[in-house]
Amino acid sequence: MRHTEADWMRFNPFEGDFGDGEKVLADKIVTAAKTHAGACLTCGGHVAVGERHRARTEAYNGRVMTFRFCGECCDAHYDWLRGNELPLEERIRLRKANVA
Repeated sequence: MRHTEADWMRFNPFEGDFGDGEKVLADKIVTAAKTHAGACLTCGGHVAVGERHRARTEAYNGRVMTFRFCGECCDAHYDWLRGNELPLEERIRLRKANVA
């Protein structure tokens, strides 16, 4: 982790989405109690047991969904906020490889 967890929370992963009535139920940094295979929404990588990561839970149209972001991607999100887009671009490229 290159940045603080407070820095991680400064990035809105869904900023610019038009939204259609989603309600944020929780948005916090947590420690994974189990492995979340392919769970990181940004890179498509795993979130390992014991890893600090961001978990955002939203309700929409009667469904509840949790979106996870691994620590490396949280660092890249904050880099993007500070004007350095390269780390986030690299993490997004990983998703294409991980999901393919």
